Amino acid sequence: LNEITPLQVIIKSTKPLSSNDKNSTTIMLKIDEENNKEIPVQVIVECEDDGFEIDGKYYATINVPTNDEDSKPVVFNVKSKKGGKHTIHIRFFQQETYVGEIKLESIVTALTNQEPISESEYKPQIKEWKSDSAILENVIPGPDITIFIHERAVSSNLEYDVLVFSSEFPIQEMGPIRFQFNPEDKFDTIFEDIENFSGNPSIIDRKLKAKGMSLYDELFPQTLKDLYWERCGKIKSIRVISKEPWIPWEIIKPWRKLENGEIKEDLFLCENYAFSRWIVGKNERIKQQIKNIKVVCPDDTNLVSAKMERKWIEDFSNQRKIKISFDSSYDEVINTLESEKEIDILHFSTHGQNNNENPLLSTIQLKGRVTLRPEEIIGKAMTFGQSNPIVILNAC
Repeated sequence: LNEITPLQVIIKSTKPLSSNDKNSTTIMLKIDEENNKEIPVQVIVECEDDGFEIDGKYYATINVPTNDEDSKPVVFNVKSKKGGKHTIHIRFFQQETYVGEIKLESIVTALTNQEPISESEYKPQIKEWKSDSAILENVIPGPDITIFIHERAVSSNLEYDVLVFSSEFPIQEMGPIRFQFNPEDKFDTIFEDIENFSGNPSIIDRKLKAKGMSLYDELFPQTLKDLYWERCGKIKSIRVISKEPWIPWEIIKPWRKLENGEIKEDLFLCENYAFSRWIVGKNERIKQQIKNIKVVCPDDTNLVSAKMERKWIEDFSNQRKIKISFDSSYDEVINTLESEKEIDILHFSTHGQNNNENPLLSTIQLKGRVTLRPEEIIGKAMTFGQSNPIVILNAC
């Protein structure tokens, strides 16, 4: 093997991975579909550390036949940079929904001969592949637009590639976002600034809008801006998938100058669309239907809006014939966490207190001002998690 090794990805429509060849770079996945159409699956390859780099494109779309035939192969050129154990992630998206990944565990060694090799002659080679298997099953359609943020280090700075795809077009590269600073520190400052807004509500509103418009200029490459204004009237949902948790995509506020000189401002992304974000590598658990909602709101809360919210959720559930129940006290909440296995949504609406130094000591307030801490959700109290509920923590 030389420095560049072709990583071949093939998706098979009905049979899972079966090859035991440790050096195999062929991936076969199962897709349960009962139709005669080809299924587009987006593939993104990412190296976990600097042991490898991708020479050329690191993303592709594979059209998978459903008649027990292999897809056409897509090849990524993987360039080894240094020896040791390294991991390559191959992530899959079906119907714009992140459905899982395969990890390629590799061992990279130096080419050897009878003579010692000087450092300048050192050329790593991939000695071994070991891959997981994965299954892509039927999934419900994803959002109208998926934005995938690919992070990489460039010198001492971070750079993000922005990939966009939807049911209407394959993966498109929108251009990089470059930071000349530590993005986590910057956005911590932004959040702290927002949290400290005070005074006249109209002033606060204007300050927040200015933040959102500034973020739009900073985080949307021009190609993404062009795509946004082309598609904004045709879409209802957006999802961001990224490794970083701190960039406030939700409060981006698109704006532009029209040809006649007027300024057009759009709503905040989270205000204008069904907007969600996922941390890359954490698989989604798709719920086909919401059947059971549990609302936690203390009976004696002094939060007027929390009571209004509880009533709204109750009316919403009754109109749609969704089972709904309510907890108020500490004992009721713990009993739910220990015994309930069929919750689809667990919604908290109450006071909260964040502990920056020790998050496990943060609290939410229940009836009688008794508090619940994360450290108390352990053992039998993890039972509720078996149903993979959507947890809405609406606590200030």
